Amino acid sequence: MYVIVQLVNFFANDCQRVFELMYLLPLCLGGPLLVIASTIYCIHYIGPWALIGALVMLLYYPYQVPVDVCSLSVYYTH
Repeated sequence: MYVIVQLVNFFANDCQRVFELMYLLPLCLGGPLLVIASTIYCIHYIGPWALIGALVMLLYYPYQVPVDVCSLSVYYTH
């Protein structure tokens, strides 16, 4: 009986991992391509000002990590 429980648990965890892989893999592969294509499209129609917008968007993410860490530390200490 214990072996059956282990097998069910093993397959349930693996199915969840495969589901997450199939769900997130296209986003990871297509995301950078979409950012590059949309930036080129915006540069074509808006001009060099689109580079400033793209730069702000790309620089926002590294800035957000310490802000999130600080906010989580404050949230969990209270």
